Amino acid sequence: MRALNPVERAGRASWKPRDHRPSWQWCEENVFVDRTSPFPGRWRSQTSPWVTELMECADDSRITFLAVKCAAQSSKTQTVLNLLCHTIAEDPGPTMYVMANNDDAEDFVRDRVSPMFAACKPVGVLHVQRPPRGRRAAHPDLG
Repeated sequence: MRALNPVERAGRASWKPRDHRPSWQWCEENVFVDRTSPFPGRWRSQTSPWVTELMECADDSRITFLAVKCAAQSSKTQTVLNLLCHTIAEDPGPTMYVMANNDDAEDFVRDRVSPMFAACKPVGVLHVQRPPRGRRAAHPDLG
């Protein structure tokens, strides 16, 4: 069988029925946490049980704004990355992640986002690496 081009892969993925499990359950099956975590490997909700309610709120289309007050090093970034993977694979739409400056954003995409997309099979098949553009393109996703 011939390899599908990115447009064909995306088209086929768009016809796939949506997984209606809560996002935290989907993440337990599909998300792998990188070495920056004290708990690398397959993501487990039991490691950070306080984020399951947040993830369920994010799944609710009636909720348009979430504010979180929590301690440092309490899975906030990982939770947002998990939700991003779930959204890309199951309910794609406009999403924005804001950072303080371009250098931080480049480092974050290179060190955290792209490896996570590659390790998450449902997202990895949709994630297309582009060649760098221009002198400043330190990472293909930011060119």
